[in-house]
Amino acid sequence: MPFSLRRTASLVLRDWEQSGAFAADLIDAASRVDSLDPRNRAALQRLVYGVIRNQRLLDHVIDSLVRDRPDPLSRRLLRLGLAEVLLLDSSPHAAVHETVGLAGRTKSLVNAVLRRALREIDLIRASWETLAPEIRWSVPGFLWKRWIAQYGEAEAAKLAMWNQQPSPVYLRLNASPDHPLDLEAAHVEAVPGHPAYVSVREDLPRDWMDRGWAYAQDPSTQGAIDRLQVTPDSVILDACAAPGGKTLAIVQAGAQHLWATDQSPDRLAQMRETFRRLRIDARVKTAQQDWLQPLADDLVGLRFDRILIDAPCSNTGVIRRRIDVPWRLRPEDFITLPSTQLALLETLASRLRPNGRIVYSTCSLDHEENEQVTARFLERHPSFGLLSEGKTLPWKDGFDGAYSAAFAGA
Repeated sequence: MPFSLRRTASLVLRDWEQSGAFAADLIDAASRVDSLDPRNRAALQRLVYGVIRNQRLLDHVIDSLVRDRPDPLSRRLLRLGLAEVLLLDSSPHAAVHETVGLAGRTKSLVNAVLRRALREIDLIRASWETLAPEIRWSVPGFLWKRWIAQYGEAEAAKLAMWNQQPSPVYLRLNASPDHPLDLEAAHVEAVPGHPAYVSVREDLPRDWMDRGWAYAQDPSTQGAIDRLQVTPDSVILDACAAPGGKTLAIVQAGAQHLWATDQSPDRLAQMRETFRRLRIDARVKTAQQDWLQPLADDLVGLRFDRILIDAPCSNTGVIRRRIDVPWRLRPEDFITLPSTQLALLETLASRLRPNGRIVYSTCSLDHEENEQVTARFLERHPSFGLLSEGKTLPWKDGFDGAYSAAFAGA
């Protein structure tokens, strides 16, 4: 069967709704099944992401145009068609024609709604100016309330608008001494204030990625590495290391004695392959380890001068990249996650050598996972001191959201 963008997008969205899988993984799987070239894969991602990013807004439009509640297939197709008609730079008539063709017995409903949207496009868009921000920018209600409580409504709106935009691609350079990189030829440019990074202007330089000359990573991650203060003689642990980007940064900072662990065997295997491609595998020892469980044999008795904990978190600082996040989170996550984060910090602090340094980091914007974990740790462990902490706010700093705190051991 010839590739149909809208049909494949509808199937991906169906699986996303029903399976709980990540949209990016489903797009990758569909691209392999349909043998999509980069152009068609990009078109598929753009359409699927456009629907997910704008889900509440699209449902508001549907509910304003449809008297009775649509069945799941009709709602999914209406979201697709309305996203193309109202939000994306698509050929609207082609979008309507093909989307209606997928509707089956509700073809007349889908056709009527999409054609009405075409006729009233200016009126519909104008009505968005009076919508509540959480609907206009498609933020789940509980998350919107959290952001207002922490940052105020004006800042929350800036964050919501930031998350709606496609994310830029940044690369951390890892050039081989024998292959100086031509930034201009690769259509990348230096990132001011971040000498290890470049931003991608056009297509991703696949040759650089395949050869390990670059690694996709946002500059916000550098804060945690800077706080670690790597020295060549330090024995260092990257405790939640997969997929391996921060490990690369630690190696580039001069680490000579480095362990990288992760609890997932699959992620550990992928990380080892990444290290091989990046040509740092000889400088990093790896082990499978859940630090809240008994120690692996290789790690028994080890103590470290530097420990980095890139803790599992809500990912609210990287919604622009991980578009599923708002729809996967639940209010109770902000109770369970901080408990796990604090337990990790306490457990790993016990593996620190005297006068060592431990850095706790997340890609969350939420106080419960960041400043409050830091405060609780210091309250429970007065022998540790806070050296520094900091947070990257996307709408202010222009990068992903991230937090890190460095503690000095006794």
